Amino acid sequence: MDEDLPEPSKKCAKVDSYGCVNWQPSKLPEGETLESLYEKQRELLNIYSQEGQRGADQKRVNDLMALLYMQQRHNINATPSPSMSDLQKEWPFLFIKKFLLQHFCTLTGIELEPRLRESLASKGKRLLHYFKSQLLKWKKEVKTVLYSIENQMEDVDPGLAAIILMIAYFKEKEDAFFLLADETSTQADIEAQISLPSTPRLIMLDSNTTEMFLGSKDIGIIGSPRLPWRHCDTESITMQRVLSQHVNDTCACVFNVSSTTSMPQWQHATADGIRKR
Repeated sequence: MDEDLPEPSKKCAKVDSYGCVNWQPSKLPEGETLESLYEKQRELLNIYSQEGQRGADQKRVNDLMALLYMQQRHNINATPSPSMSDLQKEWPFLFIKKFLLQHFCTLTGIELEPRLRESLASKGKRLLHYFKSQLLKWKKEVKTVLYSIENQMEDVDPGLAAIILMIAYFKEKEDAFFLLADETSTQADIEAQISLPSTPRLIMLDSNTTEMFLGSKDIGIIGSPRLPWRHCDTESITMQRVLSQHVNDTCACVFNVSSTTSMPQWQHATADGIRKR
């Protein structure tokens, strides 16, 4: 832990603080000093070393994570930027769902889960309607996904179905988004058996199970949110896992395109058609 808290560079703040309401607080919490905050951060680390993720249920941990938001932002905004693994060592509880969501809400003023559900539902329905209305113009890969969606025995989440359509439309590889592991795999097994990429993937167990992980080379395997899978019969195992997922039980989805394309081409899908940037 640093002995002082240097202000992030103005250049970095102007660019990266877009959309934030609490990018880098500078006022110490009432009754606190820098030294007392460092002591509380060390207390958090001690709790994690003894309790692991179970410590997240302690009220003391909840209180400390909220109190130490300023410290967290200083570490995240430091120059040079810290790696994810370094942040995880300094703030292990920040990599647990409820504290990540709490941090995001303090940073942006937005409750992520309801906003994500609303956005996926509204934009997903719009995309699905467009693709279905233009069925004959699509290539085989897109038609296969559309037929799979239509053949579901139960309701399909429109947001996640739209993501699968985007993968097919832009000819992305499924393993640029999702990795499958054996249904009996634990977090340790996955880390030992799967060669993790440098960018995050959603790792799903190959069965009608409820386990799901997020992993990358930098941060390893983190999280294990419980997700209710519903069985469905599609041509793709990955498609089956995603199309049958309830998005309202997820924390957040972290996606990235494969190395052959760049993210901006995903960003223009309108009722008039889909355009690459």
